[in-house]
Amino acid sequence: MQEYISMRIAVPPTWEQVFSHFYYAANLSRVPVEKHLLPAFQSIMVFNFGPPVPLKYGNEQFQAIEKTLVLGPVKLSMKYTMPAGSKILVANFKDDAFYRFFGKPLQHYLTDPDKLIQTHCFADLWQELNVIEDPALQVEKLLDFSGLYLCERDPAAANIIENGFNDNPKQIAVKTAQSERTIQLNYKKYLGFSSKEVNRYQRFQKAIGMLVPGKTPDWFEVIEECGYYDQSHLIKDFTHYVGISPQVYWQLQDVMCRAGS
Repeated sequence: MQEYISMRIAVPPTWEQVFSHFYYAANLSRVPVEKHLLPAFQSIMVFNFGPPVPLKYGNEQFQAIEKTLVLGPVKLSMKYTMPAGSKILVANFKDDAFYRFFGKPLQHYLTDPDKLIQTHCFADLWQELNVIEDPALQVEKLLDFSGLYLCERDPAAANIIENGFNDNPKQIAVKTAQSERTIQLNYKKYLGFSSKEVNRYQRFQKAIGMLVPGKTPDWFEVIEECGYYDQSHLIKDFTHYVGISPQVYWQLQDVMCRAGS
């Protein structure tokens, strides 16, 4: 029997604007398993169906995940420990989906979702999901629940998302006849980060994409291709996002996982 199970569950086409994917993991062994999750600049909702799951975000140790937790946007690496017998289901929100779901500006949340909307509906949902063994059926139940609360995308959010985050606020402002300040505020409100933050993150993503396990990196090529000023600039980004140097990351990347992997 496989002792640790993890799988990525695809999103139905009708939900592709809301969730990027779902992730399920179960530790069937007798020992805890530690996981390292790279930042994804997405917000997530976690359902825990076993013992409390200890969580460390960046350099901060947080209270363990008991049953249900919303966290995001995930801008730094996250470490969590799956105790023996633990099972989790993670919904990964896409773009402005958190705002469409909860109706609140996206900040750095780490809380029980019921506390955000002052209800017990997520506690009730957890009870329903807890008695379902098949992760795919759990996702179906979660989507049915989501359909009751999801709002239409705000046109202000669409102005940013439909440009693919590639235009800077000034360019979007010109296209949409709005002020640059308004666009910057909308980035924070609907997405939870600034255009400057997402550009830095995309540069970091490109850098880690160039690191191939078992192949010694050409660091000067990485610096040039990804738009870093020099080696210290590259090191600064890796230290910020994952807390280790690029060299150490390359050596340990087999134990680092991206969202859903």
